[in-house]
Amino acid sequence: MSCKYGAQRRMCTVKMKMKKGDDGKDDLGMKPGTEIWSSIAARYEKKIDEMKQSITKSYEKKIDNMQKKLTASHAKELDEMKQQISESYNKNIKSMESRISNLEAQELQMKYVHDCRAWMEYKPDALYDVEIYQIRENKWKDTSLMV
Repeated sequence: MSCKYGAQRRMCTVKMKMKKGDDGKDDLGMKPGTEIWSSIAARYEKKIDEMKQSITKSYEKKIDNMQKKLTASHAKELDEMKQQISESYNKNIKSMESRISNLEAQELQMKYVHDCRAWMEYKPDALYDVEIYQIRENKWKDTSLMV
């Protein structure tokens, strides 16, 4: 039997090498006509689960041993480190919030200055204070000069 593609060729080879047991199943534990790759995957899933469990158990033992070895001074040092990290985190968050609020204020100020300049270009002979008052009160309705 010859197969055109490599994957099919491997599948053909595996199917030819399988032997049927007494229970009508082949040596991989599947009945004739079932998909070969699903049974192989199921077989390896069990092995993977067993390996995960053994690794988890070994790391749990290592963690337990490490926790037993820690003394009160080590626990105190860890608490101090946690506190320093949380303080640093809080400071960084506060500084980012203040930067954001400063940027928002600058953006509003730039928009306000732009609105004032646009109003002065629109009506240059009016009083500056009156125009600012009108802009603050949203009485200026002409938005064609705004960017």
